[in-house]
Amino acid sequence: MSLTRLSVFATLLFSLALFASACNRSNGDDPKEAAEERNEAKFGTKAAEEDAKFLVDIYSSSLMEVRSSSAAKQKAYSQEVKDLAASMESAHMAMNTELQALAATKGVSLPTDLTEAQKDKLNRTGEKTGMDFDEKYLNELIDDHKEAIRIAEKASSQAEDPAIKAFFVNGLPELRHHLDMATALKDRMKDAKKEAR
Repeated sequence: MSLTRLSVFATLLFSLALFASACNRSNGDDPKEAAEERNEAKFGTKAAEEDAKFLVDIYSSSLMEVRSSSAAKQKAYSQEVKDLAASMESAHMAMNTELQALAATKGVSLPTDLTEAQKDKLNRTGEKTGMDFDEKYLNELIDDHKEAIRIAEKASSQAEDPAIKAFFVNGLPELRHHLDMATALKDRMKDAKKEAR
C-alpha cells in the first residue's frame, strides 16, 4: 500500500471512529433521554407519551435512590443512617420491580442506568466521609423525595391510563413516609450536634 493510500485509509478509519464515538455520546450518555425518545417513537398520542414520561421520571428517581442508599448502607457513619439507607434500598428495589412490570404491560421503555448528572451527584456524595457523608446523603434523600413526590402528585391527577394513575396514587403515601423518616432523622442529628457543642 502506497503512503498516500495508507494516509487516506488512516484518515477514513479516524473519521469512522469519531463518528461512532459521537453516535455513542448522543445515544448512550443519557439513558433517561434515550428511553423518552424510544417512547415518543412508540406512542401516537400526547397523553400516552406523558404517561410514559411519568414512569420514566419516577423510575429514574427510584433507581437513584437504590444506588445512593446501597452506598450509604455501607459507608454511613451513624447506625441510624445505615438502617434508614437499608430500608430505602429495599423499598425502592420493590418499587422498581413493580414499575418494571407495569412498564412492560404498557410497552413503556425505562432507563437502563443512571444519567451522567445522577452519577456525578453520587460521586460527590461518595467523596464525603463520617458525619459529613451522613448529612450529605440525608440532604440528597430529602431533595430527591420532594422531587419524586412532585412527579407522583402530578401523575396522580394527570395520568390518563388508569393503571398508571393507580400506581402513583397508591405510591404517594410511601414516598411521603420516606420523606418524613429522612427529615426526622436529619432533625435528630442536628439536635445531637447542637448538644455536643
